[in-house]
Amino acid sequence: MVLGRAIAGGVGLMLMLMWLSPAAADTYESATFTGAINGGGANVKAPFSTDGFTQGETFSGSFVFDVQSVPVAGSGFVNVFFSSFPDIGAIPNATAFGFSIQSLATPDSLGFNLGDALVQFPTQEAAIQYNNGQFNGFFYVSDFTFQGSPFELQIQGSVFDVVPIVNGNPTFTHLINGHINVGDNSLTDVLAFTPGGATSVPEPAAFALLAAGIFGLGVMRRWRR
Repeated sequence: MVLGRAIAGGVGLMLMLMWLSPAAADTYESATFTGAINGGGANVKAPFSTDGFTQGETFSGSFVFDVQSVPVAGSGFVNVFFSSFPDIGAIPNATAFGFSIQSLATPDSLGFNLGDALVQFPTQEAAIQYNNGQFNGFFYVSDFTFQGSPFELQIQGSVFDVVPIVNGNPTFTHLINGHINVGDNSLTDVLAFTPGGATSVPEPAAFALLAAGIFGLGVMRRWRR
């Protein structure tokens, strides 16, 4: 009888400690990527060419990725959507994904982040693309306005384009053509990242564990008395 109470108390304490211990969470890292507008005058056209955006101009950006979601080698092309991150709600849009291209002649710049795609395309998800487990760019679409006219940025893997929007629809006229440098060796400043303010809400099973732990502690306390 005494032994049974001691075991019950020990089990209760173990269950309570299990409930209080933080659940295993996904691991995140942040990284910097680079890219450039393609060389040659045909890759930058008005109104961007006349505003100081230049062929061959380089840029950089940053993003956060879920280490557990990185595909294994040999898996081919895989898009990992930002919305699949368990803690995406605790990662600011500009931190999750963002980059800008600065005009070399004027203060103007073209800046984008994850929120731009989500606001304008509620059903359109942005993603990190991998090729056989290696960074291969992004999948991303966002409308924007430049000098009073509508345009659309399209990123498909390592290739990006800016096209005009006519009558509400993107055209096939490429005004900027560029690329993103791919491969894990092109990523820099790879650092551990912790989503800010991320909290976990206990599920019903966790509450059951807590109740069992409290009961076990009560049994052990009565036995000691």
